[in-house]
Amino acid sequence: MSRRHPLRPIGKPRGRPFVRGRSGNPGGRPADPTKSRGRPERYDADVRKLAREHGPDAIKKLKDIMDNASAPFSAQIMAANSLLDRGFGRPAAMVGIAASLDVTATQDNPLEIIEARLAAIHERLQEEGDLAAAERLPVPAS
Repeated sequence: MSRRHPLRPIGKPRGRPFVRGRSGNPGGRPADPTKSRGRPERYDADVRKLAREHGPDAIKKLKDIMDNASAPFSAQIMAANSLLDRGFGRPAAMVGIAASLDVTATQDNPLEIIEARLAAIHERLQEEGDLAAAERLPVPAS
């Protein structure tokens, strides 16, 4: 009576699972539909065409969801937002930029620019009432 080794799997034979000299996958690897032999634009065009054919039905479905009072409120909002995006386009992204430009300092001498900035900081500290900090700041000679 032969005993099975406890680490050997049950059911699958050990060794080569295929006949020697024959491929286990004679048809080869299935083709990827997104890589249609150098013409991915053809696949994209097919998908776009199919999506456009179903466009009116999708818009009707979105309208039904938006008008359905028993649908979850989040689904109604998403449907309304999708309809607005398709009808009016997505809103442009607004980017806020905060910048300041001091056009009064037109001196070419770097020392004069530094002195002007120190004077402005000194004046601002005195206006804010921080006299201790204003006294520690070097005062320009002018």
